[in-house]
Amino acid sequence: MQYQQPGLRHRPIFSLADSLSFLAQVGAVSVEVFLHKRIGHRYCRFRAFMVLPLGIIYAGLWMVQEYNVEPFALFLAAYLVAVVCVQIAAWRREWRGNHEHSEYNGFPIFLRQSLAHKEVLMKQIGEPLVIGGIGMLVMEQDAPLGVYLMFAAASLFICATMRRLVQKRRVDDMRDAVFVQQQTAGQFRGA
Repeated sequence: MQYQQPGLRHRPIFSLADSLSFLAQVGAVSVEVFLHKRIGHRYCRFRAFMVLPLGIIYAGLWMVQEYNVEPFALFLAAYLVAVVCVQIAAWRREWRGNHEHSEYNGFPIFLRQSLAHKEVLMKQIGEPLVIGGIGMLVMEQDAPLGVYLMFAAASLFICATMRRLVQKRRVDDMRDAVFVQQQTAGQFRGA
């Protein structure tokens, strides 16, 4: 029996799905630095940097309509401070030998360590609801920041769902590999 081996598929270098995925990652990282601890030292790299230019463009779109973007600018300033703190903490953990996965997006600060088995649920449902709720409340006073927080909440949900689906696919691939190896070994034993 032949099995399809996972491999490279032909696809465009930069697809619409890749662009939307990257936009969701940028939106998610802009609030994850406030929501998570123990973020990996490589997680806040290019996607974290891109929050600034995209945030400036976003603010510019609101300024054209004569909205006050000062609260959003304060959010971006707080974001910059948070990213620096997250990166310093990650480097300190690495220097001390307390290694996390370098691309780990962090452990939720609202979750006790004893409930670590609920981490995925918190990241996929709890955090988007909290940030979305805050966005709705803020939107009454400041539309640019409120709308951005709602975008960030949707981004959190999308990214957590994508990570869960990728993890499931990896587990399925490992199970398939074990099955193929067992069948192959059985063929050699029986021959």
